[in-house]
Order: sequence, then C-alpha cells, then structure tokens
Amino acid sequence: MPSVRDMPMVAPRPACYSDSVLEQAKAARLTPDATPCGCAECVAERDSYVQRTPACALVECGICLELPTSGPIVQCPEGHIFCGHCLRRHTMSGLASSHCCPVCRSKLPSTSAAENAASRCRLAELLLADVPASCKHCHAKLTRATLRDHA
Repeated sequence: MPSVRDMPMVAPRPACYSDSVLEQAKAARLTPDATPCGCAECVAERDSYVQRTPACALVECGICLELPTSGPIVQCPEGHIFCGHCLRRHTMSGLASSHCCPVCRSKLPSTSAAENAASRCRLAELLLADVPASCKHCHAKLTRATLRDHA
C-alpha cells in the first residue's frame, strides 16, 4: 500500500498559472496546477478560498460569530475561541453569568488573566495572520497581521 507521501496532491488550476511552474511542481512530486501569478483574479480566488477554509471556521469568535480581526485571540479552558475585545466586553458586562464562557459555561479567568499569554490562542492568531480583513474606518483591504499596525 502506498504511503501518504507517495500520493500526489491535486489542486484546481486557475487560468493564469504558468506551465513551467507546473513542471517544477511535478518534479517535486506535487501536482498542483501551478503557483498563482499575483494578478487580481488569483488574489480574489485565494481570498475567497481562505474565507471558506474549514480552519477559518474553527477560529470563529463564539460571541460575535466572525473571524477575529484585531487584538489577541483568547480561549476558554475548554478551547472555545473569542476576540479579545469581545471576551473583555462580555466579562465586564456585570451579569452573574459574565464570568462564564458564553458557549460552554466553564469558569473564565479574571479579566486581566483573559488578556495574558496563558489564555491567548497563538495557533489561531497564526492561522488568521494572512486572512484578508478590512479596516473598519477606511475600508482598506489588509491582512490581519498588517491591520494591527494600520493607523
């Protein structure tokens, strides 16, 4: 039985991919149709693929139900993901249930601890670093990583 490494990987081929890159990919034992050239069509296709990727669905905030776009991404003790500002707003609401995870009701750390490195989900932050995001003020298209530095 062939191993997983011996099986070719196949990806769809956008119209603007070059044949020379396809030959290089085949030589590397991969058979994607090639590498995107960077034109507007390829960028739009990549952006729509990233937004419908199952990994991105796993990183959805349990409060606002959107991909976290700025600030730290934090998680409850059971692993539910939240935007740092959504969880901060939830815990500061003053309700008796506000110190529980809104998804599973497990006890949350104190507000200051919710922002510390122990509850940050760095894997989710890395997964979303290159996901396209829009600035809420000027609507510029940026990645999540560059959105933090955007003024």
